[in-house]
Amino acid sequence: LAEIYGADEANEPGTVVHAAGEGKVQPCDRTECSRVVGVISTAPAYLMNNDAEGVAVALAGRVPVKLAGGCKAGDLLVSAGGGDAKAMDDPKPGTIIGKALHDMEDDGMVEMLAILM
Repeated sequence: LAEIYGADEANEPGTVVHAAGEGKVQPCDRTECSRVVGVISTAPAYLMNNDAEGVAVALAGRVPVKLAGGCKAGDLLVSAGGGDAKAMDDPKPGTIIGKALHDMEDDGMVEMLAILM
């Protein structure tokens, strides 16, 4: 599930984005950001506001995300800054963007289950 949000710049699929005001998103530049709204989607099965201008932001379901550092399947993911996500053992409520679905040894793209909490 994804929705179109306005953006002032093109964002690569897998980029973690946060609210930038005026209904727009931008790459998240903070660690454990509570303003995160989702991840730029690659191929949403259902796209809301598909007539709007902007980028498709995954709100729920499977989506690849840019990962900084490694993770294990089932790890909770939060923003890491630079538009990336990172695994965290005990994240604060409101900062969770999803759950890793695969193990990853280092930086790269990992599939996650988008769950904004």
